[in-house]
Amino acid sequence: MARPILNNADFIDGLRNQDPAAAKHLNECFVPSVWRFVFFRVDRNAHLAEDIVAETVLQLISAAASEVAIENPGAWLRTVAARRVQDHYRAAARVQHLIEQAAQQAERTDDQDPARMHDTKLKRQCVREAMDGLPDTYRMALEWKYIEQLTVQVIAQRLDTSHKGAESILFRARNALRKRLQSEAPSPPGPQAAGSPNSQSSTDVASNPSGAPSNAPGNTPGPPGNIPDPPGKIPDQQEPSADDPRRTSMQERPTLFLSPRFARES
Repeated sequence: MARPILNNADFIDGLRNQDPAAAKHLNECFVPSVWRFVFFRVDRNAHLAEDIVAETVLQLISAAASEVAIENPGAWLRTVAARRVQDHYRAAARVQHLIEQAAQQAERTDDQDPARMHDTKLKRQCVREAMDGLPDTYRMALEWKYIEQLTVQVIAQRLDTSHKGAESILFRARNALRKRLQSEAPSPPGPQAAGSPNSQSSTDVASNPSGAPSNAPGNTPGPPGNIPDPPGKIPDQQEPSADDPRRTSMQERPTLFLSPRFARES
């Protein structure tokens, strides 16, 4: 026996009473038509069309349950679906505009002052590292307050404490974050210490601009004011001591140091 076709009034009454026959009539008679209507208006995006059709059907069921007068369910579904499509594209255009605006601002800032962007990136990295090092209660309280912009009362409810207790937690969290940022901040470059290796090397360069090793000939360090001997000059020889082997060898060979006349006389 063929199932009788529901008219619009019976169909709405069936949806209001949660009649399975009305749900079957909706799926067979209205949903395919609405899906094709939406599918070709969202650039053949099947997933998006399914989401919009599902939202439209749920709105129809809610309207029927609230006893809204619906004389033509097919036209009603198409009107609601068209509004959903418009809302989607409006929201997508708004998000795209925000993305392009943020990209333009980033490019303009990069072109104007790259150093500032680099410093900002380093500061954000320091803040993230400092936040990660905080206890979970402090970190969550700061994120709720300054990122999610929640009130102190809501933070107190989430932490299961009083309003004063939440304020105290925020106060201690800010102090802990400030201390971590101060401890992790790089120290500014200052003058070299007197005994540091860099200062010692600078002193060596200043006293020996030629760059030769300090133990090289002619570069023997001496008291201030002594000028090293120029290349080629024979340094003054000292008198050998009595027990010096060189002195003995010189005494054993006196003829090597006498003139021929004194040699004949001797």
